[in-house]
Amino acid sequence: MIMKRLLYFLFLFVSLSLSAQSFDVFNSADGLNYGWNDFSLKVEAQKVTLVVLGKKSEVNCNREGMAYSHVLFFNKKHQLGFLFVEKHGEISLGCEVFEINGGGIKPLGSFPFAAYTSENGERMNYNSILPYLSVIRSDKRTLLFINTTMAVRYPDTVNEEIVETKDFYHILTEKSFEMRTY
Repeated sequence: MIMKRLLYFLFLFVSLSLSAQSFDVFNSADGLNYGWNDFSLKVEAQKVTLVVLGKKSEVNCNREGMAYSHVLFFNKKHQLGFLFVEKHGEISLGCEVFEINGGGIKPLGSFPFAAYTSENGERMNYNSILPYLSVIRSDKRTLLFINTTMAVRYPDTVNEEIVETKDFYHILTEKSFEMRTY
């Protein structure tokens, strides 16, 4: 079993490093407006607005009077991006994910994870997952990884559970990012 996992990790690492394409990363600290040649994205209080080649698309963020942060992963070559909008109060409550593809933006649903980390020497808490996310494109697959040891799945719900992130990754399907185990 250990050898099988080791071979899988080795195969995954080699295949990703040979053919993987990275995404540029922009977070809340970079501002709320992003623009490239024929592309612009604006994150506002109630909605996300995308303009590609003069065509405008908007989606609601479902804001509930909470604090929000975001991170945008964008690949200019493929005109493909993913916007993670995280809601938080005293703890992180997970993210809503939007796919930016060509000329449009569509909601992919929720990404119900918070980082289970300690900040500034404090006790472990449900912190922002945004700094720990990475997205890569390998061939025709888009993969999402959480780069911290532990995370909380379904934070602040009855289904809440602390999970070790080494045991899973996410792959983009037509509907959303689906969790897969190694």
